[in-house]
Amino acid sequence: MADDATVMAEFVRRKSIWEHLVAEGGSPPQLSATELRDCGVVGGQQGIWRNQERTRDLTEQGNGVTVSVMHKAGRYSDEITVDGMDYHYPVTQRPGRTDEAEIDATRSAGELGLPVFIVTDSGAEGRVVQLGAVRGANDSTQRFFIAFLDQWPQTLLPWTLSLQESPAPYGKPLHRRQLFRFKAIEYYGAQCSVCDVKVTDLLDATLLIAQRAPGTDDPRNGLVLCANHRKAFELGLFAIDNDNISVNFRAGMSAELLGITVQSLVGLAMKPNLAALEWNFKRWKGH
Repeated sequence: MADDATVMAEFVRRKSIWEHLVAEGGSPPQLSATELRDCGVVGGQQGIWRNQERTRDLTEQGNGVTVSVMHKAGRYSDEITVDGMDYHYPVTQRPGRTDEAEIDATRSAGELGLPVFIVTDSGAEGRVVQLGAVRGANDSTQRFFIAFLDQWPQTLLPWTLSLQESPAPYGKPLHRRQLFRFKAIEYYGAQCSVCDVKVTDLLDATLLIAQRAPGTDDPRNGLVLCANHRKAFELGLFAIDNDNISVNFRAGMSAELLGITVQSLVGLAMKPNLAALEWNFKRWKGH
């Protein structure tokens, strides 16, 4: 990776671009494709723009660092929320290692803590630009998590920092719900912990110890569950006994009624934290 001064110079350059966008296109900026290309935000129609000529020296392999990602409405389902977006790795038929280079460049943006521009095509009205920070990469599901930012950060914030360690340079907390989901799927894998659902878009994550308790954003303080079983878990219809990690049901409930297909979490390759399970199970039994 490049030295700190070189990375900071790129940080300052991107800040200057953002200030120009806001001055010309409002907040959030809305500009034409030509205007965005002229100020270096995009380089064409590709989904990931890394301006390799300018940013190649920021990385050891010379793949550059992603400047912007393009999101086209309707391309993928349920990938954008108010907090951020799950951005799919590029899978194209372009020659050479273009896809791999763009994935590496986007990963580098997160590791270096450089903000990226998220460009959304809004049709005839032009393109809307938002600020984002790459917060994680999951090779098994082939997705990045990019958090939306309220304002330009005060400093670089590499993704290796935990949320608790963050100096909070962004406009609000870094979107814990969706980032926690992303990290939990990365840790446990893309499958519901208590049934056979493996479709990533149908998966969510739930905390064992609530943050207000206070819990942590560590993925071991949670479980990956499909949308139905997340709701059932949070309603207290079932819980996990920390002694033998077996599935226990509230009176009147059963595995058959809830569509649960496992008796325990023993089959999980990665296990939740036992202290977190104990806290959750004791709380469940007390209700």
